[in-house]
Amino acid sequence: VGNSILDKLDWGRPEHYERLSYAAIFHDMLLENGEQALVQSLEDSEYNELHYDVKCRIKSHPIKAGSVVRGIDSLSSDIAKIIEEHHEKFDGTGFPRGISSERMHVLTRVFIVAHDFVLELYNYQFDSDAKEAILDKVLSRYSDDKNVRAITNALKASLSVS
Repeated sequence: VGNSILDKLDWGRPEHYERLSYAAIFHDMLLENGEQALVQSLEDSEYNELHYDVKCRIKSHPIKAGSVVRGIDSLSSDIAKIIEEHHEKFDGTGFPRGISSERMHVLTRVFIVAHDFVLELYNYQFDSDAKEAILDKVLSRYSDDKNVRAITNALKASLSVS
């Protein structure tokens, strides 16, 4: 989905496609299972019910996974940056650092919108008839953020929804 968004943006370059793809592969690599990967916010009820050690793992996994990627010389540091920021929220309420969209790497913004769309696909059990409802739900979350508008417009265009 991230690469489909890049297809619709003027600044999508081959290295950007590669960086988003690697970030998608590695972003949750230090989590133990899919249930942990579904925790998107420290405010989620699922998070609050977890054991302290698991909470610590979830909270620290973006920085630790980014550190692992930084240790691979053949990978761009931008990949690590995307991974470190993938749980941030555009309004600054995410984790681990609580940064807003203005301070995020531009590819992180693409990653977050794409990831949000994919999570909604899961929630709708990949119902192709729900594409517009999913898109509306995702777009409504980011409609006020000028730093994300081009990305959400590109998501909409990539899905060929008017």
